[in-house]
Amino acid sequence: MDMLRKKNYLGIAALVFMILGAILPYFKVLDEGISLLKYWEGYVIILMTFYSALVVFKDFCEKNIAFIYNAVVTGALGQIKNLKGAKGLLIPAAIVALLMVYLHISVKNDVVKYGLGFYVEALGVICLVAHAFLYVGEGETAQPAVNTDINQQPMMNQQPQQPMMNQQP
Repeated sequence: MDMLRKKNYLGIAALVFMILGAILPYFKVLDEGISLLKYWEGYVIILMTFYSALVVFKDFCEKNIAFIYNAVVTGALGQIKNLKGAKGLLIPAAIVALLMVYLHISVKNDVVKYGLGFYVEALGVICLVAHAFLYVGEGETAQPAVNTDINQQPMMNQQPQQPMMNQQP
């Protein structure tokens, strides 16, 4: 369990499952598989997977591709960078989960069965949510709160400092 808290393994598994869920047959109609890559829902899932990858690999992206990271993550959905841990993953997970509910409601029929893509996509969303709550990072520890109140500044010696110069007559 400690390995899941310190490493991105659960986040990487979620990304792989979400991509596979969009590629694999999502529905089966008369023994023929239908993938989501042909429809707008598949493109939304891939877009949310790309966004999730930017949040999962936040440290790497901030160091190496900061211009893309700041433009996409900060500009797209607000201040995701300031969220503690990987809580920013809850946004794409919720969007994909709502999309799955929409697909379930819109194609509810006796002829339509769920394919492997549906179950893999559901597993990806579950892994993404679990990663959002479990991940704390490799070097992160609990830090004491810093008092930033302007009115309570520490008292310092208020004596004026004289420059020390050698004065020769």
